[in-house]
Amino acid sequence: MAIQELQRQYDETSACSGDVFIKNLHAAKNDAGITTLSLMGFLDRIVKDFLPEGRRMCKAAPDLSSGDKEILTFHGKIICAAILVSHSARAVTEVRKKTLLFLEYASALVKTRYDFVNVAAAVLSYPITVTGLDWKTVQDAPSLDIISYKLTGGIRFDRSKPDYFQFTGKGKITCTKGVLTVYSADVGEAGAKAFSLFDDCVGVVTKNSRDEKLKSSDQRNADAIASFAATFTKNQEGYVKGRSTRRQYSSGDVVDIRVKDIEDGEICCETLDLYNPLRGVVVNEELIRGTETADLFPYLFAEDIIPGARLIMDDDGIRFSIRDAYEAYAREAARKCERDNTVFEAKVIRLRPDINRINWMTPFGYGGVSFPIEGKDLKVGDTCVMSIYNIQIGNGSMYINLCPPKYGYDEIDVKFDDEDSVLLGFVLTADKVESVHETAVEADNAEDAATVGIIASIIANRSLEEPPLEAYKALLVSGFMRTVTGDAEGLDRIRPEAYYLRSRIAYAQGGRVPSELPYHLGKEREDILHLLSLRESRDTELAGALSGLQPLSLPAKVGSLLLGLQISSEFTDQVKADREEVRRKICELLGVSEEYRRIDDVKAGKYGRAESQDVEFKSSYVFRNDGGGADLDYQGRGQVFEAVCGFLNAEGGTLYIGVNDAGEPIVSQDYGLDADMKWLTANYQTVNSMRTRQLGHPVIKADTLDHYVLFLNNEKELFFKESLQGNITIEVTDDADAIRVTVRPAEYEIAYLYSDRQYRDGIAYVRDGGRTLPMTPVQKERRLTSLKKISKEMGFVVTIQEAIDQHRKLIFKNYASGNSGKVKDRFVVPVNLFYNDENVYCFDLESKSYKQFRLKRISSIETDIDNPVYTLPLVAPMLADVFRWLPEGVKSYHIKLRMDIAAKNYLLEEYSCAEKLPGTELYEESRDKWILDTHLNGLGAVRRFYLGLADKIEILDTEDSEALKKEISGFVRENILVAENT
Repeated sequence: MAIQELQRQYDETSACSGDVFIKNLHAAKNDAGITTLSLMGFLDRIVKDFLPEGRRMCKAAPDLSSGDKEILTFHGKIICAAILVSHSARAVTEVRKKTLLFLEYASALVKTRYDFVNVAAAVLSYPITVTGLDWKTVQDAPSLDIISYKLTGGIRFDRSKPDYFQFTGKGKITCTKGVLTVYSADVGEAGAKAFSLFDDCVGVVTKNSRDEKLKSSDQRNADAIASFAATFTKNQEGYVKGRSTRRQYSSGDVVDIRVKDIEDGEICCETLDLYNPLRGVVVNEELIRGTETADLFPYLFAEDIIPGARLIMDDDGIRFSIRDAYEAYAREAARKCERDNTVFEAKVIRLRPDINRINWMTPFGYGGVSFPIEGKDLKVGDTCVMSIYNIQIGNGSMYINLCPPKYGYDEIDVKFDDEDSVLLGFVLTADKVESVHETAVEADNAEDAATVGIIASIIANRSLEEPPLEAYKALLVSGFMRTVTGDAEGLDRIRPEAYYLRSRIAYAQGGRVPSELPYHLGKEREDILHLLSLRESRDTELAGALSGLQPLSLPAKVGSLLLGLQISSEFTDQVKADREEVRRKICELLGVSEEYRRIDDVKAGKYGRAESQDVEFKSSYVFRNDGGGADLDYQGRGQVFEAVCGFLNAEGGTLYIGVNDAGEPIVSQDYGLDADMKWLTANYQTVNSMRTRQLGHPVIKADTLDHYVLFLNNEKELFFKESLQGNITIEVTDDADAIRVTVRPAEYEIAYLYSDRQYRDGIAYVRDGGRTLPMTPVQKERRLTSLKKISKEMGFVVTIQEAIDQHRKLIFKNYASGNSGKVKDRFVVPVNLFYNDENVYCFDLESKSYKQFRLKRISSIETDIDNPVYTLPLVAPMLADVFRWLPEGVKSYHIKLRMDIAAKNYLLEEYSCAEKLPGTELYEESRDKWILDTHLNGLGAVRRFYLGLADKIEILDTEDSEALKKEISGFVRENILVAENT
């Protein structure tokens, strides 16, 4: 038998008589005249030629015609024959590819609940040793059902040789050890699992950002899952990753490590890898003579990066040695101090009377040793003025010997007064790290994209056999995977299915079904959702909707039940219908009875029935609600104050900390407020050091409820502008079992949540029912119209703020400059809004310099759509003076003016920031006389102010008063007197 004969038989074989062809394939496999390689090639051509049609049929499931089902079954058997031939030839890759393709075809046809998804994940993770198939089963099976049973039950893997699959495009997909994971983007840490499916075989992992939360309490809520999915997909679509290569590690490698935690006498670190970082602890060893790793603990902080650590991989696990890196740094830093004869304060870290030595820590981060200091009775923690005596290197150790200044000293060059900066010369901070080592394989090609598509199809097809909510999640996961590969056609098919299922589940759970549909769902489905959206409308509307429906159709049955309920509510004496029984019956008709919930089933807790538009419950400020441990940024800022920001931009609300989802206070010692205070007390040094750097002042130790409230008020100061902090009241509840945060809505501005007191790159949030979501531009514009003192300029604020966040170029149309006197378009990159959003500080693209612009002088704003994004050069200082002038150089001018009431009022009305001047710069000297005593960045603005009110202002003597008078007289001579002479 020749390959040409097999081709002829295939061309003439109908699907219903395909068993004969499979038998002939088996005969060809045993025919000495046909090589295994040629038979594999022949089968591969058939499989590839049919693939487009096969994919079309899989997409049409479960609505395939009987003829299409036979054709798909026949080609599923051909794939099985290819698996058997490839397996006999030990073609591992071909066996894997064909097995996945068979699972895709079978998942579209087989309704029995075989575990196709788990098998597919295992196929991607390990080599196949036994397929579970045999020629007789493949030939004789009337359908793919029995073949699927044989394969899923009999397939075996070599689990001693795990493989790793990854595809990176818009987001990331990995598969290892039988677990398939979908990421919204690359994560530099483990990420946060949103939910899992198919017995944890499939997981969805967020990039651990604040707008990708899915609380455990929301896992059963269709609307909450839908909100999460929208944000997850948005982050996927906005992410594009370049190619990278996998780095193979071995013991002894030099790596950069990030400090994750310091506790229990250990520094816990991880490598700076974008994917799957190695985690371990730093070896506690003598770094240089007299200085041990533990001596660095007080000066290291979470997220510090230690470059040049050495990796140790042995039976004790993964560890890091920083000895070589620290010694190299200490040697260089000490030599510089020795060359410069630097005089510094050093701190005693250890007294060694047994060897008559003292161990020191210097403010430069290197340790040293000395003899006892004559005449000084030192103890641990004391400081003393020292300098370098000498540096000795030998016998594998380095000595940095200290002593009192050898030549005396007039002043101390460096004091030991800032422990936060001791190791700044040795470690890097995250913002200084320009790149990270990447350790993942990216197979960014069509073949791997096709593999992702196969898995996505299998998940979507098997969703039909899952309970409604699990089916909805599975459809979302399939959509996430198609987003990663950019499969627009696949998304167009998945999204309407997911939306229809979600709408039915939302109805069963007591939620609302929107009246507007985002997708075309087909007439029957659209009729059903339209009826569900009218459930609380007048009976005339329901009757009208029913009139055009086919009698006894599913929409007609649903509509009749809803209409009967409406009539019952209007004629309670004549017609009686139980609302919940009607809802239950409708859920049965719609196939979502498992998700039915009575609307009034929720029991009210002490602090409310449930989270709503104006109520939010948080179990903790410290511990993540997904079980990820202590994380102040994720939980405190990202959960608690994110909700507070949402209340500020809505109608206000109340948030409770230490309360569970049912509104009850948490009484456990290991959870809630008690656990928060225990952790904050135990980690006070680390928290205080971090917050002191951010706030500029220390924070209180939260060891009691009252102190906890004070600590939260410090946190509030960090995340919101001063103008909004008064809208947020934090207090202990009357029974001292929770913390209550009462929020009044912002009346004059949109509230932004920031990450520090620089108040840059903030995000505005708003409440949406029981959820907190980022505000859209439309929501911001609507919010602005409801704020007090709204002017045309406030309409520019949203556009400018978004351009600041995205580094986008803008065009200020017809800007009327007060300096040049010209009206023209200005091409700028905005940097910051200031003075109550009246001015904007920008990089002028024409002059290539930083300037400020007044919003009142802008006619309109357009976005430069041709080249919208612009990378700014280093931002210049933005310390404007009371007249809104920015620094023109290093010179500032001290001016002092005596003003009458009219001049003072004009100053306050024209320059709104004058109200914020301290009492030492603007004060009442005597009745009807006021003093302005301040420093200015230039004299042009005060000159204009003076000339407009010269009879009401007196220039008082300062070191710069003559310069001001000269500026005024020069302007008068050049402009006013010249005008008179002409």
